[in-house]
Amino acid sequence: MTELATPVGAGAQAPRAFAVTGQRAVAWACTVVAGVAAVWAGSLLGWWWSPFACGLVVGFAARPLRCRRRSAIAAAALIALAGWGLPLLWRVLDGEPVGAAARTAAALAGLPPAPVLVVSATMLTAVCQSLAGAWLGWALGVDRPPADQGESNAQADQDGSTAPGDPSEA
Repeated sequence: MTELATPVGAGAQAPRAFAVTGQRAVAWACTVVAGVAAVWAGSLLGWWWSPFACGLVVGFAARPLRCRRRSAIAAAALIALAGWGLPLLWRVLDGEPVGAAARTAAALAGLPPAPVLVVSATMLTAVCQSLAGAWLGWALGVDRPPADQGESNAQADQDGSTAPGDPSEA
């Protein structure tokens, strides 16, 4: 029977960390920009669930790409904040009465007439949706096997033999 766990110093490779350098930084930035654009478009269409959907995609894609969980969570939170915050800022700069609408929403909810409170609650809702989606996507994501294990399994499939440590060996 093979060992179930091998210490890191005894030949096993630690999972590669998602270092935000070079090409990975560009990929991370492109992911965030695309996610912000998707959430922004969703908010314009009235899709209140768009931060959840983008968080789900980020979380689902993070595991096969060997990203750290905290990087995926940071990306999901940033996408939600910018995706809902930038359209609100755009509307304020365009002269729309966002503050008045927030005061009305606060009054209907029985809260003090503070627009900052309503906007903060809105942003918190977006972040919570995105983080829930990222968590679910991470949980549903499929791990990519390490490079050396994947090659030995592919070779074993061609040979018709079993790879070392394969459970079907026993």
